[in-house]
Amino acid sequence: DVDEGPSSSRNGHRRKRIHLTSNDSDEEEVKKSRKTAEDVPDIDAMVCGVSKATTVDQDEWRSCLGVADGKGRKISLVLRLPDGNRQTVEMEDTTPIRAVFLLIAGLGFSPCEHHLVLSYPKREYSFEDADRSLRELQLNKRELIHVELK
Repeated sequence: DVDEGPSSSRNGHRRKRIHLTSNDSDEEEVKKSRKTAEDVPDIDAMVCGVSKATTVDQDEWRSCLGVADGKGRKISLVLRLPDGNRQTVEMEDTTPIRAVFLLIAGLGFSPCEHHLVLSYPKREYSFEDADRSLRELQLNKRELIHVELK
């Protein structure tokens, strides 16, 4: 509130007296907190150099690897990741495709948001196929798998 009461200065001009109310002091607190917030680095700036985050251990996929049963073979998979990088892994064909999804999760690509695409013949696998083995999915001895955003 501004009080322009009978008080006047020596030169005849009126002086303004400012009385802070509780609302005014609240506004000052907000201004102070804004100033402190400006001093804190922006969250975007903090993660600027980070391209992806993961909560899955990068080696967790190894716990899903199948064992040789004498009937199958090792399969070499080349994963083409969304960021353009490639990852090559070798595993028994008794391995469930869950291992591949855990591998990409460990690299920072969510299995729920990505699917695996094979070119010849064209096939797509999502996390719903996780319990099927590479043999059951009839993967060749060497496969190029594109990890694509759904």
